[in-house]
Amino acid sequence: MIKNSLRTLLLLVMATCAVAAPPDPTIVNTEEMPWVVGPAEGITLQRFIGDLVGMNLVRWAAGTSRPPHTHVNEQIMLVQSGSYRVTVEDQAHVLGAGELIIVPSYALHGIEALEDSEHIAVYSPASFGN
Repeated sequence: MIKNSLRTLLLLVMATCAVAAPPDPTIVNTEEMPWVVGPAEGITLQRFIGDLVGMNLVRWAAGTSRPPHTHVNEQIMLVQSGSYRVTVEDQAHVLGAGELIIVPSYALHGIEALEDSEHIAVYSPASFGN
């Protein structure tokens, strides 16, 4: 009797914990997307937001900067062209094409474009705040 009750309970738990089928993928052609004004003058971007991860394709004009700030998102910045000075906490790093930096969640960081530059920013959790 107890064995059958445990089996029934286990089957019930398994049925309620079933994973739904994954959603269909989203496919975007970035060549067809407009560039929009970013969070500061001199920054334009294309923004892509998923359920868990966000990604921006970002262009910065030379001399554009963002003051030190924090946010909940962990952020990966991959430089595509140009160069940036990225300060995390009190350490400055100069990054060029092909280099990336991972900025931890809530780390104080700022950025300055040393020349006309482009990068890819990936962040999680996804949000519109980056």
